Amino acid sequence: MTENRVTENEVKSLIIDLFKDELKTEEVFETSNFLDLGGDSLGIMTVISAAEEKFKVELNPREVLLHPTPEKISALVLESQTKSQEEEAELSEVDLRKEAVLPDDINPCGNYETDESGCKNIFLTGATGFLGAFLVRDLLNKNGETTVYCLVRCVNKYDGLDRIKSNMISYNCWKDSFRHRIIAVKGDLSKKHFGVNDEEWNDLSEKTDMVFHCGAVLNFLYPYSAMKKTNVSSTVEALRLSVNKKMKYFNYISSYSVYDNPSHFGKNALENDELESPDGYFLGYSETKWVSEKLVRAAQEKGVCAKIYRPGDITGTKEDGIWAVRDLTSRMIIGCIQMKAVPIVEMPLNFTPVDYVSAAIVHIAFMSTNRNKAFNIINPRIGSSTELLKAIYRSKKFVVPVPYPLWKQALKKSKLAKNALKILSCMFDDSGEGDIITRHMEKQPIYDMFNTRTALEGTGIECPPMDAELLEAYISYFKKAKLI
Repeated sequence: MTENRVTENEVKSLIIDLFKDELKTEEVFETSNFLDLGGDSLGIMTVISAAEEKFKVELNPREVLLHPTPEKISALVLESQTKSQEEEAELSEVDLRKEAVLPDDINPCGNYETDESGCKNIFLTGATGFLGAFLVRDLLNKNGETTVYCLVRCVNKYDGLDRIKSNMISYNCWKDSFRHRIIAVKGDLSKKHFGVNDEEWNDLSEKTDMVFHCGAVLNFLYPYSAMKKTNVSSTVEALRLSVNKKMKYFNYISSYSVYDNPSHFGKNALENDELESPDGYFLGYSETKWVSEKLVRAAQEKGVCAKIYRPGDITGTKEDGIWAVRDLTSRMIIGCIQMKAVPIVEMPLNFTPVDYVSAAIVHIAFMSTNRNKAFNIINPRIGSSTELLKAIYRSKKFVVPVPYPLWKQALKKSKLAKNALKILSCMFDDSGEGDIITRHMEKQPIYDMFNTRTALEGTGIECPPMDAELLEAYISYFKKAKLI
């Protein structure tokens, strides 16, 4: 086989082999979906990079993720210069307004039995995530009577507890005294009733008093359709749980990315904004958050007591900088140091430490005065990319400031194995409304935080400024973790 003349079957065969190698399975066919087989964004980028190197083409990860099968990827390889009309049609077919319709069966089943401060049994999704680890910790630290029921993908409840414990240990959140107040619930965000049987569903409905829906796929490459079940359908199921058997207070963890569309560019992003427009989002992830927020708002109108939280860029802890290096922000810092080059841009950085985000959410959730409000959990004292560059210099890491276009070219040429940011390089392509950097530089809204500030007044829960001390804690952690 030559690199210049290949048949469709030859390309399919190679893509199937790449799937098998990455997924460690022999059960791969032409129509097998990489995501359905358990693959993730890093895995598909490995496949894409290998295909690009083999066939000397450039593939757009967003297009690949519309149909991540050997059959469709092969078609993209063979037609690398154009985008198929079929894929264009699929992109335009998603009507987010129609997606944001709450099912008729989600209705209040009665009155609330207690106020928020009396809630002792909590149902939480996303416990094995970065923010989730801190939410579990802060919920259990609130008093000695709280029990947290954690939805987790696992073999059984013992395996589930081990996963939760391991995750919390990795972020210094674990105490042995927590063990008997955490109950792992084997389930799946993408399934009806989270995949639990009717008996357990009804048992959870009767025992729990409050719901925190934090679980979601945080992915910068997947289109809306690839995340709908996990991010949107799960919100429907969490709301369904909140009204089954008895009424439960509902807390939805959204994202400040719901403001990332033309209707908010350069404007005040109000916490109580109804978010009327779903048009012009840069990320499918943001679209799932917009739809989910509209579903929560619809439930509020029916009588469900619900709060919405919109964290900024969730970063490492205030004290020791511990960070889950799976997001764009951390990869940007690490990737620039690995490239030894930073782009010459001046942009605001909304670094919001995870421990502050968690403490704020848990405090607000148990206040009855904050019902049916939204809260922007964002650092009010943001920093700039210039301050970050100075912190890198102080760490004695050699980097050179280069014009943004040249920096993008260097990133494109870097190798996946040697650069943490390479996996997200398509984020820096101009979509017609700017790329991820220019949208933050020129079009970032002004974030209102009145509700958050009022709710936290006098509590001692404060977000640290994005100053030299915080930045140096992050870089020190990256060094300790051998990431730079």
